[in-house]
Amino acid sequence: MVIRFVGGVAFSFYTISYIGLISDRTQAENRGTVLALYTVTLAGLVNIFAYPASGALYDAIGALWLYPLSALGYLIGALCLWWAIPQQTMDDGR
Repeated sequence: MVIRFVGGVAFSFYTISYIGLISDRTQAENRGTVLALYTVTLAGLVNIFAYPASGALYDAIGALWLYPLSALGYLIGALCLWWAIPQQTMDDGR
């Protein structure tokens, strides 16, 4: 019960954050289209390709190797986030 509560709160924060980010970064006339593409189309495409690919991988290499592959995916995501952080410069006002 507690885990479902935490998952619901995390999903709520995620939803609010991506709606805010897309709303801040897009023009008003394109906002609805971008939100629809991100929330519906992108999620649907990921599911269309991810489920058959994961089933084929499971059949080909077994369950044991899916855990390191998943960890590798998380590592790649963390590295992409790290690289996307803007570099702060030391500006002394000159």
